Amino acid sequence: MGCQAIGDCEEARGQLEKVAMEMCSELQLPVRLVRIPASELHLGEAYRSEVQMWSEPFQQYIQIGHVSVLGDFTSRRLNIHTVDQSGGPTHMAMVRTKWNLDLMSLITRFK
Repeated sequence: MGCQAIGDCEEARGQLEKVAMEMCSELQLPVRLVRIPASELHLGEAYRSEVQMWSEPFQQYIQIGHVSVLGDFTSRRLNIHTVDQSGGPTHMAMVRTKWNLDLMSLITRFK
């Protein structure tokens, strides 16, 4: 998801986290949202939160997805610009979400 400013990315991040948690709640999955410390962020990430689900066989939480704020790192590296309100070029900030497994197979396995 692209954003004009990093503040917009924060709003989009919050919305994506909310949707992810609501979806898991509706599916009655035992999940939690964990904010990752700066020392563990990947290259280009300004923020990352993980959606983790309790695994009974492993007796621990496992990551099933995450939401990342990349800021304008990617658009600067690729030299991608958008036009700001004053008509000048600006780099686009980005928010990314990724799921690590097939939720439908997960639902059938735990139901």
